[in-house]
Amino acid sequence: MERPKNSVDIFEFSKQFGALDETASLVIIRQIIQICADLHERNIFHRDIKDENILLNCETLETRLIDFGCATETSDLNQEFSRFAGTPEFTAPEYFLTGRLDQVKSTVWSIGCLFYVLLFGDIPFECTDDIQAGVRTKFDESKLSSPVKSLLDSMFHSNPANRVNFDQLLQHSSLNS
Repeated sequence: MERPKNSVDIFEFSKQFGALDETASLVIIRQIIQICADLHERNIFHRDIKDENILLNCETLETRLIDFGCATETSDLNQEFSRFAGTPEFTAPEYFLTGRLDQVKSTVWSIGCLFYVLLFGDIPFECTDDIQAGVRTKFDESKLSSPVKSLLDSMFHSNPANRVNFDQLLQHSSLNS
C-alpha cells in the first residue's frame, strides 16, 4: 500500500508528541467515525480499530484506516461475532464477559479507545478487569471539556445496549461545533 506523504500512524505520533488538544482530536475522530460508518454500510467489519492502524497526515490531519487483515465481510449488518480478531486493549468489555461482539457497538468502543489515545497519549485501561468494568483511572479527565467528556462517556458504556451508534456519534454536539 502506498504511504501518503507526511503521514505517520497515530501510535508513532503519540509516542513522539504525546496527546493532542481537543480540537485536533475531534477533527481526527470524526473522520474515523465516518470511515467506520461507511465500512459498516458496505458490510465490512474492520475488527482492529487502533492507533497503529490509522495513518495521520501531520499537516492536514487527514486520516486513513489501514490494515484490513482482521476485517471480515458480512451479509448481515446485525450479525454478532464470537471469534476474536484484533487487539485486546481496544476490545469492548462484552467480548471478555460473553464472548460476543456487536459490529457497531464494539467498533464504537474501539473508537473511544483511539479517541482517548489522542487526548491523553495512551490507552484508557490498565487491564482486562478495568475494560470489563469500564473504569478509566489512568489520567485525570477533569481537564476535558464537558462535551468531550460526554462524547467519551457515550462510547464507553460497559453495557453495549447503552453505548451509542455511529449516527448518534456523528450527531454529538462536540463533533458538530
